[in-house]
Amino acid sequence: STSFGDTVPRGDGARTRAASSAAMLSLLLVYESSCSFALASQLGSHLPAGRQRARPLLSAPEPPEPEPQPPAEEPVDLNREFEAGLAYGQQIKSRFTAPRIDDPGLPFADALVCVSGSLFIAQWALSPLVPTAFKIPPPSWLTAATLPGGIDWRGIPYILSTIEHGAALAACWILGALAASAYESEAFTGTWQTALTRTWKGGAFAIGVLIFSTQLSLYLSLSSQGLDPYTIPSQAGVDSNSAADRQILTTAFELFCDCSVQAVQLTLFRLYRWADAQGPGKGTNQR
Repeated sequence: STSFGDTVPRGDGARTRAASSAAMLSLLLVYESSCSFALASQLGSHLPAGRQRARPLLSAPEPPEPEPQPPAEEPVDLNREFEAGLAYGQQIKSRFTAPRIDDPGLPFADALVCVSGSLFIAQWALSPLVPTAFKIPPPSWLTAATLPGGIDWRGIPYILSTIEHGAALAACWILGALAASAYESEAFTGTWQTALTRTWKGGAFAIGVLIFSTQLSLYLSLSSQGLDPYTIPSQAGVDSNSAADRQILTTAFELFCDCSVQAVQLTLFRLYRWADAQGPGKGTNQR
């Protein structure tokens, strides 16, 4: 008789034994896992109330990087700063005491422009050709001079007072032009922006001088009339304070007219002077 083992090929028997071994190993792993889970559950049930299992510690965050310290400021050299201030003061002083005037005729031309501005205001106030709705009240400085008997030349008596007022405005402007270095060649041979900037800087200085001198003149005028603009109006002093207020408002309006007319005329003249210094066809093309 032949046995069962003799009928099974050898290769099939080896595969059968390997499969059986793998199945047994899987069963052992499942059994071990079940035992471990049961043991862990029993240990957890015996922990006292309020206690928890230990958790893995988290890694501590890295400390922030220190902020960079600002560089230490250098100590101020007071002597050097004082010397720099003195040098700047000497530079400003030299603009008036030793000015640089590259065009000697320019100050005279500026003065004529200022006088023409005063003539324009006088014409605006007195000319019959100006419509009444557009006229301005005659300024306080526009007074008629006394002419010899038998001479009646309409507006001629007002020319002297107009020239006198224009000369005062020219003095203010020349001081401003010196302060802004508006008589140096760069003010009319450089760019038009430089010419305009120096003109307006000089005008700002001139307006400051004009305002200060006007305030001083007005104070002296009110004091000579016995008027005090700072007195509180009362029953006995209403008229005097009204007169003071009227004079102050009139002077302020005249100051506004002078500043406006002079600013426009001097700006136009200085731009024309710049264009003339560039040569034919160059003033309008340069940027």
